[in-house]
Amino acid sequence: MLRYLTNGNVKSSVDNGNSWDCKNSVDSARFKPMDILATVFFFTLLLLIIMEIPVTIYTQNTLLQFDLFEESRVKTGMEKQIADGLSVRFEYSRVHGAVDFSTIFQLTFVVASHISEGVFIGLITTWLLKKLDKKEAKVTKLVIDKVSVELDESKIKKIIHEKIRKTG
Repeated sequence: MLRYLTNGNVKSSVDNGNSWDCKNSVDSARFKPMDILATVFFFTLLLLIIMEIPVTIYTQNTLLQFDLFEESRVKTGMEKQIADGLSVRFEYSRVHGAVDFSTIFQLTFVVASHISEGVFIGLITTWLLKKLDKKEAKVTKLVIDKVSVELDESKIKKIIHEKIRKTG
């Protein structure tokens, strides 16, 4: 059963699509302020997030996630704010033991609606190059939105720009 509010009255609906007025029913629902606040917060987040950009990093450095997030502990779902309106979220890591025992890290860049396209493309590119384009990172492959890309500024920007066009 699903309950919802219409014109100040509580309505209940069963999976078969029937609905009835529960205003005077013993089983009527009361909406708590925290339920309403949580719902408003959820929809506000949906409006603020304009895009998520998945990035997969293949590396020989099994400790790279600590360097990326500048933390001694990194766990699934952890976010680091890069700039106002841009953050990176750690999704997972796993060891890929088929040939070279490289470690795979999955990250997601979360972009808010108030940051301009050119700014967030530049910020993501700069962050990736700063963190990955050094000998200690030992990056063997970088994949942005399921497209393999070299650690090159113009190529990274191009892939992110194509992602924006696809999302449209």
